[in-house]
Amino acid sequence: MRGEWSGLQALFLNECPYAYCAHCFAHRLQLALIAASRDVISVYQFFSKLTFIVNIITSSAKRHDQLQAAHLAEIERLLELEELETGKGKNQIDTVKRAGDTRWGSHFGSLNSLLNMYNASCSVLQTVIKEGKGAQRGEADKAYDDMTSFEFVHVLHIMIQILGITNDLCQALQRKSQDILNDMHLVSNTKILIQKLRDDGWENLLQQVLLFCNNHDIEKLNLKSQLNLFLLEIKEHPQLDSLKSISDLCRWLAETEKGEIYYLIDRLVRLVLTLPVSTATAERAFSAMKLIKTALRNRMEDDYLTDSLIVYVEKGIAKEFDIDSIIDEFASKKDRRSLLKIWRTNK
Repeated sequence: MRGEWSGLQALFLNECPYAYCAHCFAHRLQLALIAASRDVISVYQFFSKLTFIVNIITSSAKRHDQLQAAHLAEIERLLELEELETGKGKNQIDTVKRAGDTRWGSHFGSLNSLLNMYNASCSVLQTVIKEGKGAQRGEADKAYDDMTSFEFVHVLHIMIQILGITNDLCQALQRKSQDILNDMHLVSNTKILIQKLRDDGWENLLQQVLLFCNNHDIEKLNLKSQLNLFLLEIKEHPQLDSLKSISDLCRWLAETEKGEIYYLIDRLVRLVLTLPVSTATAERAFSAMKLIKTALRNRMEDDYLTDSLIVYVEKGIAKEFDIDSIIDEFASKKDRRSLLKIWRTNK
């Protein structure tokens, strides 16, 4: 309860100085969520960016009209593509909502409104960048960069999932008639759902984030973020402990299709397998080229040159070849005018 000096709390204290003011359960839940979010740096930075973005988008009536016009155009486009369902009360033109620390469920509503009006919000920011004056353009550009970053989109989806679970509890705690026993069961169920999200929900969540990024042309994970997520993946898959080499890891990424999710790690592994340990092999190849393709062989074609270089550069492996098996392979390709096998036997 607010208003310790001149608000409702002060009026109660004037009538009864010994009155004890306590927050309701829904208000306590809201304050607990806010306090927990401030302890996580990435989440705290996300909500700071969210407030900054919403303030820029809704700072004037003109921008509010631009936002609604852009949202209307987006709804019409999606309806033409049949990507939205039609019906009574659906596809309403809305606005981006502000989040308040003392307003119950306001953060969940703010996140949902921003997600539903993501393209429209980006359109307004781009308009401000082009047509704004002075510091407005710089602020809009920073807000646009924050909003179109993978980290922002990732945390946005995470918080919608978490606050979506706690929102049902928040709505139940706001009822006039409270049943403590039912509320206790609801709290227990909420904790179970959050634990389930922690244990099994990350892969589906990541798929949603990647799909959202693909649909909105957002640059995906950087290598550092992918490595952090891949470390969590390793803990969930004990079979990775049996991998003994980088080639085994590359094969596992391909077989499980994890390379599509951790595409930067997959690319890095392939580069490690492709690149030589040193430049000595490449230098030997260029030296061998001078010995193979001499002035008398200047008309040698690429295929024959490549085959000759492989045999020369990998001479250690070539020495282990069996000459008889090579002759047999060559003789079996097609009929020859000379009987190589008979000639070899007689010799």
